[in-house]
Amino acid sequence: MANLRGKNVFMTGATSPFGVETAVALAQAGANLALSARNADRLNAVAKRVTDLGVQAVVCPADVCKPMEIERAVNLGRSSTGRIDVLVNAAGFKCEGPAIDAPIEDVQTSLEVNYLSAVRFTQAVLPEMIQRGSGQILNVSSVLGKRATPQRAAYSASKAALNAWTDALRVELAHTGVAVTLICPGRLEDQSEAKKTRFAMGTRGAAAAVVRCIRRPRREVVLTPAGRMLCWLDFLAPALLDSLLARVRKNESLINQHPDPSR
Repeated sequence: MANLRGKNVFMTGATSPFGVETAVALAQAGANLALSARNADRLNAVAKRVTDLGVQAVVCPADVCKPMEIERAVNLGRSSTGRIDVLVNAAGFKCEGPAIDAPIEDVQTSLEVNYLSAVRFTQAVLPEMIQRGSGQILNVSSVLGKRATPQRAAYSASKAALNAWTDALRVELAHTGVAVTLICPGRLEDQSEAKKTRFAMGTRGAAAAVVRCIRRPRREVVLTPAGRMLCWLDFLAPALLDSLLARVRKNESLINQHPDPSR
């Protein structure tokens, strides 16, 4: 799908900083957009930005934890644009804290938003894609779905579920004309913050990567150098990585117990 002009993209999580940048990047590439998130006012603001770029945009509000709202949003996007060529599952919920006492509500919400919403949106759009023999599903996961780190167990588990489901889906759809891509950002920051550290990527750069993956579908992309290093260490020396992460966690705990009095 080298040329996105006139293509219709349905995207969830459209009001997050990453979602906004991705919507703008897709609009600049000529794609029409169906934008979904919970807050209609914020969605309308994003839609205004992209329509100012000369493309069409429709607002499809939905709470991704509610299957009926997902179905309604997809039907609205389909009826407004005529068809859905690309689905970008970018809705996300982040939570942090020790695995041992993580609130079950947070664990459940992580699974609902980060994993099950992608399953539900995909199942809603796949029949039409398979029938016409073309389309693309792009699931935005996280490098933490490939290797969990301390304090992010629930989030990592939900993204790991998305990764595994995406791998299975890709193979099942291998001869249907529907491409499946997994994109794993590392740490994302706004543009000004991203310039301060080599371990983060700006949301604009991540959005550009999404557009590239739609133009030339790839199996999987890990965006940041630090993310790729984490994956390689986990593959080559997982016990060493366990030790390093445990040491970092211990140092963080000591700093929190004994903060610098000069600050």
